[in-house]
Amino acid sequence: MQKTDDEIIEELIARGIISEALGKILTNKKQSVLKSLARVALLSSYAASENAKRSAVPLMIVKNNVLYQTSPGGIEIFVKDLPKLGRVPKRFNLNRV
Repeated sequence: MQKTDDEIIEELIARGIISEALGKILTNKKQSVLKSLARVALLSSYAASENAKRSAVPLMIVKNNVLYQTSPGGIEIFVKDLPKLGRVPKRFNLNRV
């Protein structure tokens, strides 16, 4: 059975992939360009991830700054440690080029 977009969003909330607040925004019936773009990006990413899982091709995932290769059976193989990301500044100046 094919899942509806709202069912997919509910699943992503339940799995902790997106926050409940974002889920409420995405399932709200009010239309906005930003909401529509976010919804399309999220649902496209979900579809791509599900297709990759069914393809039996190993996936690369990151957990706690460590890169792993996962097999279709769920086995994770360490690939390498990733550098820690720097702190994001609280204020940005987007006028600088």
